[in-house]
Amino acid sequence: MRHALVRWNAFGIPGLTASALILGYWMLPVALDSAVLSPSAGMGEVVSMVLAGVLAGLSWRSAGIIVQAFFVLNWAWMTFVAGMLYHSTPDQLCSVYLSNQQESAGLAMMALAAAVLMVWLFKAFRRHPRQFEEAPWL
Repeated sequence: MRHALVRWNAFGIPGLTASALILGYWMLPVALDSAVLSPSAGMGEVVSMVLAGVLAGLSWRSAGIIVQAFFVLNWAWMTFVAGMLYHSTPDQLCSVYLSNQQESAGLAMMALAAAVLMVWLFKAFRRHPRQFEEAPWL
């Protein structure tokens, strides 16, 4: 299966883009509400999240450090900001979750974004130290 996707998934960009779009969609309060209220939307959430993981897994190595940085930094930023909104908004964004659950989810999203970013940075600096030493922006 991986060999069949190589042409379609140049540098991992299409697969990582699809994965980011899926993850971004399921951060929307309306999407979360529909997943809880509709069994078919809930199944769609599970299937699409598994698909996002498969696409990211198939795309990650071929992406290279620069493309990985683009997607990790954008995902971390998007998740952290969404977490801040969930945590700090006084109004209940999702109709099916309580406000204290919304605050907790926001904190968890911010923590997850920070943790994933730190782990990726640590691994990236370990694997590719020369690329960071030669980078003109550092």
